[in-house]
Amino acid sequence: MLRIDVEGFSILSRAGLACGFNLEELLRRVSPEGYVVSEHRMRIEMHTLARIYDFAHQLSSRDYFPMVIGSACVYEAAPEINSMLISARSLRDAIPLLKEFPRIIMPELHLDHQLTDSHMQIEVDLHRLGSRIEAPGVIEMVILVLMRTIQGVVSQPVDFGISLSHSPQTSVSNYRKYFYTSPVFGADVNALRFSSRFLDMKSPVASSAVQAQSRMIFDRRLQLCASGSPLRAAIESLLDQNPQMTGEQVCAQLEMSVRAMQRKLSEEGTSFREIHTEIRFRSAKRMLRDLALDISSISEKLGFADRTTFTRAFTKQEGVSPSAYRKKFGPSSA
Repeated sequence: MLRIDVEGFSILSRAGLACGFNLEELLRRVSPEGYVVSEHRMRIEMHTLARIYDFAHQLSSRDYFPMVIGSACVYEAAPEINSMLISARSLRDAIPLLKEFPRIIMPELHLDHQLTDSHMQIEVDLHRLGSRIEAPGVIEMVILVLMRTIQGVVSQPVDFGISLSHSPQTSVSNYRKYFYTSPVFGADVNALRFSSRFLDMKSPVASSAVQAQSRMIFDRRLQLCASGSPLRAAIESLLDQNPQMTGEQVCAQLEMSVRAMQRKLSEEGTSFREIHTEIRFRSAKRMLRDLALDISSISEKLGFADRTTFTRAFTKQEGVSPSAYRKKFGPSSA
């Protein structure tokens, strides 16, 4: 089952409008068994991402999906990286920061740069455990993002040369529309090339204060990514969609045994019961803010036997009754 976060779902929705495809149809093709949308940040596995790009391209009737993603939506996934790059003193200072991008967004992405007296070349590739990943649309999206970033730092037009190791995926006119040039296809490397004279141009929007703040936010997010539990994130995503799910039902969705789940969660210092309780009462508080839902309905949605049982459990957990919580924190208290 496909699991996607709210930001990713929103990006795909708007890309669907621009490209002329139905988002539900796209997700059904990518994941016939269904999908869930989580409020928690989640990475999409590269093989799934490649399928999204392939099917979105097939379903598009108006525009070229990788370019729509690269030109309009991609920075929403990591605004702190964008802020670090744009606030750099010069392009020479910004180029090394580009290597930070994969650490949060796309671990399979590898960026390298080569500098000669006359040109800078940034090479782009995707691989995992030494094996190259074929995902032409993702490569093209990344190159477009690099282009837009470089132009943002120098704040003036830059003449780029682009080489792609794959064959054309769309019309040459579509490539020229976004790249402002015709790429060289069937090249040895995927690369973006531009004059080195732009490297030391001072950025008109440089700000050491903004960059320091962005770096602090980035480092904090990186720590969360490094310490986060993919298993816990997957469990939370499922329980967010259906708080009534049991451990056995969650394990069936995750295609793992209950014993394996219990062991892994124990190693992380938690348990399914703790996670379930946390999600259940978080959902309860969210529902209580919706005055259209009566407390008995909320009790049922959360899997409690009746309103009395829910009230007793909620009061023990939160220190106030559901009705008192609703009165204190609901919209009417504003």
